[in-house]
Parts: sequence; C-alpha cells; structure tokens
Amino acid sequence: MSRRGLGTSEAALRVPYAAILPARHVAAIAFTFPLLAHLADTARLVVTREKEAAAVVVAIVMLLVRYGCARRAFSARLSPFALLWLIAGVLVSAGLELGYWLHSLRGAIPEQAFEATARANFLAGPAIQAAYGLVFMVIEMRFVAESSDESADQAVVAAALWLGLPWLSMADVGTSLILSRTSLAVQSAGARHLITTVPVALALLALSRLILRRRWVAIVSSERDPRWRLIECDGGVPPGLPSLAHTQPATPSMILVTVYPGEVPHRKAERIEPRATLCARREP
Repeated sequence: MSRRGLGTSEAALRVPYAAILPARHVAAIAFTFPLLAHLADTARLVVTREKEAAAVVVAIVMLLVRYGCARRAFSARLSPFALLWLIAGVLVSAGLELGYWLHSLRGAIPEQAFEATARANFLAGPAIQAAYGLVFMVIEMRFVAESSDESADQAVVAAALWLGLPWLSMADVGTSLILSRTSLAVQSAGARHLITTVPVALALLALSRLILRRRWVAIVSSERDPRWRLIECDGGVPPGLPSLAHTQPATPSMILVTVYPGEVPHRKAERIEPRATLCARREP
C-alpha cells in the first residue's frame, strides 16, 4: 500500500464527532464572550464618533484581562484558586470600564450626583457580574472536571443558556447582567446578534453532535461498524487517550479501538489500535 493511500485510510478512521475544544477552553471563551460583544459595540460607537478612540483600548484590555483570568480559573486544580481567578477577572475588567466611564462623566454633572452615581454603579456593575460569574463557574466546573468530548459539547449548551438568560429576562430594554451597569445595553444589531444568535447556533451544533455521537457509540457497541470496536478494559485505562464520555459508575470502562483487517493474505489475524476511552464516572 502506498504512503498516500495509508494516510487516506488513517484519516477516514478518525474518531467521529470529536470535541473541537476541551470544556475548560469552552468555559473561558464563553465567560469572555459578552466583552467581545461590548468591544464590537464600542468600536461602532467610535467609528460614528459617539465615543473616543480610548474606549476601544479600554474594551480590548477588558477582554484580554477577562480571558486571561478565565483561562487560569478553569485550568486551576483547586476550587479556591479557580474562584479567586474568576472574581479577579470580573472585578478588574468591570473596574476598568467603570473607571473610564466615571472619568468621562466627571465634570458633566454635579459632584454630589457624581458620587452617588459612582456608588450605585459599582454595586450594580462589578458586584452583579461577580455573582453571575460564580453561577457560571458552578455550572461549568462539572463539565471541565469530566474532561470528555461529551462534556465539552454539554459545556457549550450550558454556556449558551447562561449567556442568553439575561437577555430573555430583560428583552424589553436589552440589558445584560453579564455586562456591567456602565455599558447598560448592547446597542447595535450586530453586537446583539453576536451575543445571542452565535451562542444559540453553537449550542444547536453541540446538541447535534451529542445526539450523533451517542447514536454512533450505540452502533459500535452493537458491532454494526466493522471498522470500530469497544472492548472491555481489564486493567488500567491506557494513558493519553481522549475520552468520549463518562458512563455510570457501575458500568465497566471500555476502550474504543480501530480494527484493521489481517495484512497477510489468507489469514484472519486482526490488528487493533486504541483510539479513545468510554470510562465510568468516579463515585462521589
């Protein structure tokens, strides 16, 4: 067999419906996603000269700070460190926006009204974002800890719901609790679609992958696809293999293998190659 033909065969036998990103990356991106919509909206306002160019710089720094802290939070091994990183990202990014907004507002209204506005927006901005962020962390940490293709797609669906709920609850004014009080509403149609339509589309794609993956695993389990097989793992699970999903604790761990027909003529010997695992969840 030629090298080219072998490469084509290997590519055809890649594990179907593998997750595009691990759950921890999904969570970090989703947690930062509202600030991407905020950046798009701010850029539009700068182009129309409703805001100064410095607003875009602030929005970019907010985005980078939130994403960097979210990556560290969802990669942390211990929950207290994850919590600290998440809160730090929220408070710093929201504080940057609040500081810029108050700087722009200073001198435009009386000092007493300015101080009252600063206090009210601090409580209704970073504090609300931090509380709402903690809800997100509790939801996503289960999927991050499981670390499988299925949990990655479930993380996408959960993140889409988390992003969309504030908009559904305040559809009349378009206010998002994920954004700080100082930015109130995402005003442009493009930014609105970015924070609503895109997560919904990704969630539907993730749901379809969940359904198709489970259907395909059922086909392999019933030995209806001769190219693949699930074999019971007698000893320890081989390290380094990706996980398709986690099954119930009482279910034995399985290994997904690629089945190659005998390479010597007139022999029925098969060659198998481990590709992924289907492991039982650990008992709580």
